[in-house]
Amino acid sequence: MKDLGTQNICLLLKLIHKLHLDTNSSWVQWVQENASVASLTGNLHGQHWDMLRSILPIYQAITTVTLADGSTTSFWHDVWEGEDSMAERFPQLFSHCKIQELTVEQACQGGLQQQLRTRLSAMETEQFSQVTQILNQLTLTQERDKRRSMLLKKNGDLDIPLIYKALKTANPPGMLGASSYGKTKRRPE
Repeated sequence: MKDLGTQNICLLLKLIHKLHLDTNSSWVQWVQENASVASLTGNLHGQHWDMLRSILPIYQAITTVTLADGSTTSFWHDVWEGEDSMAERFPQLFSHCKIQELTVEQACQGGLQQQLRTRLSAMETEQFSQVTQILNQLTLTQERDKRRSMLLKKNGDLDIPLIYKALKTANPPGMLGASSYGKTKRRPE
């Protein structure tokens, strides 16, 4: 018998994936006009959006991004450079960021420095220098960012039965809940 809570989370992950993948959908275009796809913040209200925001970390944990324009990729929370997110690689610098819903595109346009508290220790200054080097090496294009995952089917859709099994294995019965999913460790591709 299916666990309906887990199945619901899987189907909501499918919606999040659609937001990052599909540009022809009227719904996706509406969301992009009203919010940042990278963080689901903006003019989106209600329990449905709260639930989507709460499981966004799961989506970010099971996907990596090949950067293009950087507009749908979270600078801090998505994996787009290396094997970990910037928040995991540079935790001290991340802790000094006033607004953590920055996209890669915004960071490349100088937004990162504006979001940092003015007083940085030697460690944060070193981490900022490393991040600046990474940003200086980026060349953004006009194409859309592309998501990759070992949990995608050949047609690019999320493999919902596989994700369901992974979530059930990672969280035994009685342990399921959106808050526990945000702590899912990234699996290698």
